[in-house]
Amino acid sequence: MLDQQWQLHPSSTSSSTPPGLVNLGNTCFVNVVLQCLTWVPSFIDLLRSEPGGNDVVSTLQRTLEQCRGDIIGQRVDPTPLLQALAGQASHLVKPPKGLTSQGQQDAAEFLLWLLDHLHTIFITRQEAESDDQKRHREELLKTLGANRLAFSEAKSLHLSSYQNCLTAMSEMDWELHLLKNSSSIYSQFLGQVTEVRECQGCKTMSVNFEYFTVLPVPVVTHDTIGSLEECLSLFAQEEKMDKTNMIRCSCAELKFVAGKRIALLSHYPRNLILALKRFSYDVARGPSSRTMLLYLYL
Repeated sequence: MLDQQWQLHPSSTSSSTPPGLVNLGNTCFVNVVLQCLTWVPSFIDLLRSEPGGNDVVSTLQRTLEQCRGDIIGQRVDPTPLLQALAGQASHLVKPPKGLTSQGQQDAAEFLLWLLDHLHTIFITRQEAESDDQKRHREELLKTLGANRLAFSEAKSLHLSSYQNCLTAMSEMDWELHLLKNSSSIYSQFLGQVTEVRECQGCKTMSVNFEYFTVLPVPVVTHDTIGSLEECLSLFAQEEKMDKTNMIRCSCAELKFVAGKRIALLSHYPRNLILALKRFSYDVARGPSSRTMLLYLYL
């Protein structure tokens, strides 16, 4: 685990084996996510500060506290939590010991669902928008639109040609997004990616802001085991967009045209979760599988 200065920290100060979760038949995709979240101090503090009236929240609180216990080799039974999860995410989790057996599922998909579900529970309920707040929001939208227009005249994908404009836009879009999407979960796990595109036909630049709780990054394609730094560098590299991933542009009446893009991490979350992309696609050979791993940075 790494902090925001990218310093490595051990998950536990104890050299003993921490308590483990019982696998109740293909529930390892749940267990691996829970084991990671168990050792995120800010997430544990968040759960402890929230009321436990919701079944998923209360059983998650109890399960993670048991996982943080001091009993060496303790077996933690996740049955109550799995029952609560099955009531909310039946497409992923089946009731333990039920008539329907639990199938294999994707750990990253479950983590995305869990964070989104907790966000909807903990989302900050906004009071009616005041006149001042409305004017501020409208001014942000107006200024953001003007900056988008100015940005379209940038000369190339080189960051130096539009960095100040892009930084201002990302800050405004971030503020607008949080006006309606603020929660204690997002305060810890939400990040922003800024995607810049250039049409190869008319050279017009466009920008799009995307938000994530789990960031997918490409896998380095050499025989040796690559580092996460290499994966992040590959994520930020300029990419040609043609054939299967072309862009739309007004110069072609919004039809698909070739272009280029780069993606920039414009807002880092407090806790950064990376998922290595598992699949590549080759037109001749079809999809090929790659190993998926989740990395949690603090």
